[in-house]
Amino acid sequence: MPANQLKRAEQAIESLREAGELPPKATFALSELVEVVRNIDKRLTVLEGKGRIHPTAGMGLPNRR
Repeated sequence: MPANQLKRAEQAIESLREAGELPPKATFALSELVEVVRNIDKRLTVLEGKGRIHPTAGMGLPNRR
């Protein structure tokens, strides 16, 4: 999924959150789904041989090069 689509999804979720159109739990769940899609997309890129992700990249470890 293109990054711009994920960014638009995040912006739409933020708009829903600010407008109070959905319960907070629902907007949180939607945000989590966007993050899951982003992670799956990264892994697929690796499997397709288009890039290489360090195994600890998603862990937020300090001092990782």
